[in-house]
Amino acid sequence: MDEFKCDQCKYATVYKRNLRSHILTHKKPNEAGWFYCYQCQYSTVRKDHLKNHLLTHRKPENVQKYKCNQCEFVTTRIGYFTQHLIIRHTSPDKVRQFKCDKCEFVTTRIGYLTKHLKRHKNPEEVWRYKCDQCEFQTVYKYHLTTHLKRHVNPKEVRKLFKCDHCEFAVTRKEYLKKHLIKH
Repeated sequence: MDEFKCDQCKYATVYKRNLRSHILTHKKPNEAGWFYCYQCQYSTVRKDHLKNHLLTHRKPENVQKYKCNQCEFVTTRIGYFTQHLIIRHTSPDKVRQFKCDKCEFVTTRIGYLTKHLKRHKNPEEVWRYKCDQCEFQTVYKYHLTTHLKRHVNPKEVRKLFKCDHCEFAVTRKEYLKKHLIKH
């Protein structure tokens, strides 16, 4: 399996999407992208959170659902559905598993094992990332980067296009044009 490596540190992963998320950890909070809903004022630093939020604007009957035919599990995310099938309904001898050598922890994802292994380290051995604006601290640089965005006003990060008829404001002109049709 191919490995994707960060060109700014020693981080490596087998998942390209994880590398993309990791690269954000090397950026300042105001450089990392905010994701904005074009239908309301919602904004987030995580694309997957925006995807989930966008589902709230749809009629329930228009949301794609993935239903397991072996149990009651239902989700709107194909990735969660696939993971469910692997974990719950595939025999363990057919699934590649990663096991912790210090306890009983087992997972199908190497990244989860890597995170888990930090729990066995002495806190002084684990690098702690601390927020300089509050008491927040974490062992993950990505979590600090995400946290720091809470101290930044998203409206200061990007130019907003504002509706002249109401309080609606977005970061992309085409979203404002769609909105203006409603007036």
